[in-house]
Amino acid sequence: MRWFTILVRKAFHIVLATSFVHLFPPKHHPRALYFLNDVLRQDPTDVDELMGKAYVLQYAEKWEEAEKLFAQAGNRMHADPGVDALKEVFETLKDIEDRGDIDKARRLWRIGRCYWDLGGESREEAFKSFITSLKHNREYAPAYTSLGVYYSKHASPPVPTRASKCFQKAFKVDACEAEVARCPVEGFGDERG
Repeated sequence: MRWFTILVRKAFHIVLATSFVHLFPPKHHPRALYFLNDVLRQDPTDVDELMGKAYVLQYAEKWEEAEKLFAQAGNRMHADPGVDALKEVFETLKDIEDRGDIDKARRLWRIGRCYWDLGGESREEAFKSFITSLKHNREYAPAYTSLGVYYSKHASPPVPTRASKCFQKAFKVDACEAEVARCPVEGFGDERG
């Protein structure tokens, strides 16, 4: 029974700490620190509380301490739970033969979009997902569109001919792809400058 009380207390302290950090900052930060420190004493790796304490220190202009806590939290953060959930769905679908390849292609493309939205190094993972999506269904227009955007905006150096081919293929497969119509027009406008 004691462990249950401890868990409930910790849960309340997490909610209170989070609330006090963001409610009219920095007015309630002294209260927030009390709860943050209590939770961090029990679990020094709690990402949300590390972030909360870093925000408080940032408002107090204690930059170096805040930076350390932000770095600690960043190192402990998982990339994105949504990506893992989509991968799980994909693995489940992989075992079901009667589902069409369009479903697999769509899920892989969505996983790629999640990686794309994470930005930075995750864009390379997005690229791999877009390619794999097309391996499952060569007629899946959003994957071509995403590859076109990758080649035109993220590839180093940009590869406009590949981007153009991807956009053309996406348009050929599905003329309703909104991004397909916009990207080549923007590229043409940039060239005319």
